[in-house]
Amino acid sequence: MAFAVVALTLALTWLQVLGVSFGCQFPMKWWGNWYQSGLGDIIITASHISSKGYCVEHHTRSDFFVVENREENCHQCLLMIERHDNILQYKEGYCIGPGTLHSLCNNIRVEAVLYTLVREVSQPVPCPFQDAFEFLYNNNSGGTCRSSRSYARQCATNRKFHFRFNRCPDLAYTFDREVELECLATWKDRSELYLYGTFASGAATSKEDRYRCFMYSLLGSLVYLSMSADATCRGLRSPKDGPLTMELNSDVYNHWPTIAPCSFPSWLRNSSWRDLPGRYRLLAEEDRQDKLLLANFEKNSVQKHVVISGYRCLRMQEDTHESTMLTHVVEECEPRFQCIRAKRRHANVIQLQKGGFVANENHRCTESDFTALRSDELFLAEDSFAGFCPFEGRYYSVVERTGCRLEMSAGCKNRSQLEVISTCQFRPVLQLRCLSWWREQQNLLFLAQNVSSRESSDRVLCFIMRHNGPMTDILQDNSCGQGVANFTSRQSEGYSFQNYLDECPLEIIQQPEVAVINTIDDDDVDEEPLPEHGYSHVSSEDISRAKELYVRSSDADKIYRRIRPFDLLLSINYLQILMATFLSR
Repeated sequence: MAFAVVALTLALTWLQVLGVSFGCQFPMKWWGNWYQSGLGDIIITASHISSKGYCVEHHTRSDFFVVENREENCHQCLLMIERHDNILQYKEGYCIGPGTLHSLCNNIRVEAVLYTLVREVSQPVPCPFQDAFEFLYNNNSGGTCRSSRSYARQCATNRKFHFRFNRCPDLAYTFDREVELECLATWKDRSELYLYGTFASGAATSKEDRYRCFMYSLLGSLVYLSMSADATCRGLRSPKDGPLTMELNSDVYNHWPTIAPCSFPSWLRNSSWRDLPGRYRLLAEEDRQDKLLLANFEKNSVQKHVVISGYRCLRMQEDTHESTMLTHVVEECEPRFQCIRAKRRHANVIQLQKGGFVANENHRCTESDFTALRSDELFLAEDSFAGFCPFEGRYYSVVERTGCRLEMSAGCKNRSQLEVISTCQFRPVLQLRCLSWWREQQNLLFLAQNVSSRESSDRVLCFIMRHNGPMTDILQDNSCGQGVANFTSRQSEGYSFQNYLDECPLEIIQQPEVAVINTIDDDDVDEEPLPEHGYSHVSSEDISRAKELYVRSSDADKIYRRIRPFDLLLSINYLQILMATFLSR
C-alpha cells in the first residue's frame, strides 16, 4: 500500500513537470481579499477571481491562466505576476470565445495595461530607507518646491514613515500637510526598485486615496522617489520621473540623534518580554542591537503586535544587573529623548523604569531623572516555562468576615503548582503554576499564572511572601511591591497562613550555587552570571533536561510535568533487562 502511494505521488509529480494540470486552481497563498483601482474589492478563491471568472486551464510551468467569464459568456487569458505576498500584478487578453491556452494567451500584447492588486489585510514590511531626511518635491505644477524645506522621519517601527510637506508660496497646489506612509511591499523588476504603501491621514479616506505605488533609488545619503497618482503603478517612468517626485537627503533635525548608537545589554535584547497584565511586548528590532520596540498585543492573525514606541540606545551606564540608558524614543511618529533603567530581577524577569523626557542627546542620566516621574513595569520572558514554586507546604487561614477556611497547598501535587481551596465552595478558587521568583529585602516575590491560561498575553499574577513570626503572609500585589497588596482580585486584604499538615512541610528552597541571585541590592550577591533561561533555584543541567521533553500529566489539573531523558533511558534499560530475563527462561 505504501509503495503504491509513493509511486502515484512520483507519477503525478512527473506529469506536473511536463506541464499537465489536473484541475485549474489559483495558488493558495493568493486566496483572500484584494483591492484593485477602478474595480474596487476583489476576492480570489481556489478557482475564481471576482470580476474575471472561473479558472479553466493553467499551465504549471507558466503564469498564464485561462478564465471563463460566465456573465459575458467568454474566455480570456490572464498573465499573473506575483511581486510580493501583498502585491499581485496582471495583464489580460481579449475576452473571446472558447479556445486553447496558447491561442488565448497569444493575444496579450506587450503594451497591455499592467493592473495592480494589493492585499487588503497586509503584514507591513520594513521601508527601504531609514532615519530622518529633509526633502524637495515636485508635483508637476510648475517646478520643484525649494523655497520651503519639507521633512520625513522614521516612526517607532521601521515599517512606517512620517512625511511633513510644507507649502511653497510660489507654486500652485502645494499645501502644508502631514501624512504617514506604511510600507506594504518592495520588489525588483529588472533593474527597477518598487515600493507599495498605504497613507494614513485625515485627507486620505478612501482606498483609492490611501494606496500608492513608488519607484525609488538609493544613492548614498540620497533617496529618489516617484509616486503614482492613484492606487496603480502606472505613470512611473523612473525614480525621478512620475506624477510626484521627491528628493530625500539624510539630515538631522527636530530631536533626531547625531551620536553613534550603543548596544542594549544582551540579557535585555536577546529575549522577547511581556508585561504582567498582558498589554505590552518588549522586543528587539530584527537585526538591530541598538533598537528595542514596545508593542501592544494584537488579537488578529496577521499581526502579533502593533508597535507603539521605538527606543534607540544612545548612551549607557551598566553594571552586573542594572543598566541606565539615554535613549532616543519615537512614540508613534513623535521623536524625543528619554532616560530609562532596566534591572534584572531574575534570569527571566526584568524591571523597566522610565524617566522623564530630556532636552537633547547630550543629557547625562542621573537618579533625579527617575524620581520626578516614576514609571516601573515588570516584564517576563515570553519563553518562560513552569518552574518550581519557591516554597512547599500546606497552610490554612480563616476568613473572619465569612468564617470560611482557605486551604493552600504549594509544591505538593506538583512542584510548580499552587492551589487555594475554600471550604465554603469545596472547589479551588485559585490554581496557579509558578513561573519565577526572587527576593527583595525581607520579602520573597514570585510570579504565577492560572493553569488554564493558554494565550501568551494572559495575565501573570505577582505575589509577595513574608514571614511574620509563626505565620506566613501571602499577598497578591498588582504593582509587585510598589503599591498596596491584595491576596486575590476579589479581596481587598491579604491572608496569614499557618502550617497545616506535615506531609508537605513548609520549606523555603535554598538556591544552589550554580545560578544564585538574591537581593540585587545586597553586597553579597553572587557574581556568577545568570543562565540565559531558567530559574535561579534550578541547576542549568535540570533546565536543559526539562526543556528537552514535556508530557501532559494525566492529573485533573493538566499541569505539564518534566520527564528527564536520563530517567526515561533508565526505564528503557530496566525493561530491556526484564525482557532478557524473560526470554532466557
